[in-house]
Amino acid sequence: MGQLRLMLIDDHHVVRAGLKALFDHQPDMIVVAEAAFAGDAVAVVESSRPDVLVLDLTLPGGGSLDLIRTLRAREGSPKVIVLTMHDDSAYTRSALLAGAVGYVVKTVGEQELLDAVRAVARGQIVIDLDDANKTAAVYQQIGRPGSATGLSDRELEVLALLGRGFTNQEVAEKLDISPKTVATYRARIGEKLGIRTTADFVRYAADNGLMDSGLRPS
Repeated sequence: MGQLRLMLIDDHHVVRAGLKALFDHQPDMIVVAEAAFAGDAVAVVESSRPDVLVLDLTLPGGGSLDLIRTLRAREGSPKVIVLTMHDDSAYTRSALLAGAVGYVVKTVGEQELLDAVRAVARGQIVIDLDDANKTAAVYQQIGRPGSATGLSDRELEVLALLGRGFTNQEVAEKLDISPKTVATYRARIGEKLGIRTTADFVRYAADNGLMDSGLRPS
């Protein structure tokens, strides 16, 4: 296997320089591109073709989460590992929901960071917060489809049925609740996940493993 091709996005030059020195010193890694902002990163990704993108979460002008979503939707895009100062499970869930597969705080040791990058490149999900209990809690949450988003069990049921193409009326009949209640759940789910249309619900359900049930609209 060849070297892992890495791209770094961080607005602090000193941070990027330190990361580049660390990664380039490894025989199985090479930094092929750098950027300070998220805005033009897609073009740089397309020209440099990295395997893994190491991304700061809070950049000047924002855009980190939008960049992750954009890359997730593109075939052949790099795996994204967030390297951030935010030791917060809410930030972690937001990054994972957007499409990141790694979330590591900047207090992590060098070897732990190297191990995390290699694990992400192998297709693993890596979370490393300062508090081991918070790390374990996030791992537990992402073990169930949709749970990292903060959805309740009932909201997850409604999402799964809507994602399979059932109407509000059909969902209401299956769950023995009123269509008005389904509409309320739908609005609440849409607010939490940032989705609105029927196509959005279907796409989200498909992307998150909620299409496995044999239930389908008649």
